[in-house]
Amino acid sequence: MAGRLALESWSSLAGWTLHAAHWILSLYETDVVLDVDRSVLGAGNFHVRVLKECSGYEGIGLVTAFLTFYCWLMRRQLRFPHVLLLIVLGIVVSWTLNALRIALLISVGRHLSPQVALDGFHSQAGWIA
Repeated sequence: MAGRLALESWSSLAGWTLHAAHWILSLYETDVVLDVDRSVLGAGNFHVRVLKECSGYEGIGLVTAFLTFYCWLMRRQLRFPHVLLLIVLGIVVSWTLNALRIALLISVGRHLSPQVALDGFHSQAGWIA
């Protein structure tokens, strides 16, 4: 049931991520392109299709799992329910870093190299974020 819920909510989170990356990109790039219907985001002559899988679910899942484990492991030293805000903060930071990663990927592709952006930066920045 949780898996089905996650798969069905990819679309909504992907839309939010696309708009957030567009907003970030618009802060420092000119001629930013956003095609919501095709999920295309770009700047200048470099455009990418932001798939549902790029919505940030993997990072959010990892952060949630690690912070939940940390809360359980340190339950005697932590103040409940206040510490649960740490999980919420982790989710927000993870999603924000993912949107920033997408915006930076487009900038790398536009200004440095499309190959570096798609072959290296895309996955490496995802793991780092």
